[in-house]
Amino acid sequence: MEPTPTQLVLFFVGLAGALVLSGVLLSRLWKQYSEGRDVVPYRPRRPVPWGGWDVLAVGV
Repeated sequence: MEPTPTQLVLFFVGLAGALVLSGVLLSRLWKQYSEGRDVVPYRPRRPVPWGGWDVLAVGV
């Protein structure tokens, strides 16, 4: 079954939107990292053996 032109257009529009949102998120994270702030605002209640980068990696 061949995709219709409408389906192809919607696919590429969705792909472009996902790439734009990913770029915005990564740029905001990079800006926070370069300013020395916590990239992932994660504060555990008690000491844990992982940090913000580990939480971000699991979330992605």
